[in-house]
Amino acid sequence: MSKINIRGENDIIDPFYRYKMSRMILKVEGNKTIVSNLSDISKELNRPIKNILNFYGKSLGCATYYDIKNNKAIISKVVKISDIEPILFSYIDIYVLCKTCDNPETVIEEEKKVLSKICYACGNINIITVK
Repeated sequence: MSKINIRGENDIIDPFYRYKMSRMILKVEGNKTIVSNLSDISKELNRPIKNILNFYGKSLGCATYYDIKNNKAIISKVVKISDIEPILFSYIDIYVLCKTCDNPETVIEEEKKVLSKICYACGNINIITVK
């Protein structure tokens, strides 16, 4: 399974960049797209699958759900990797990368309906604002 840089292949050219994630594996079944390795990507990003799927659903304007029994994510629309990968990088930019140091060593905390991204690398706390 090939790995790509968390910040995108075009952003960091350094082959030794240590923050990597699996490339998405898509399969079209009828009028649905199956992402068979979203659980791996979720672990590598340290974010819940549910949050990533919700972001996809809002961005693509379709229903998404996770089939726990078969360990696969289902998007109720046919999409190509060239359409879906930029959405994942947008999610990473908003919910994973620290706005100060650009490292993905962050956790999300919610307090009084305000999401904060706390960076373990530089110690900054960034408020998440979604456009």
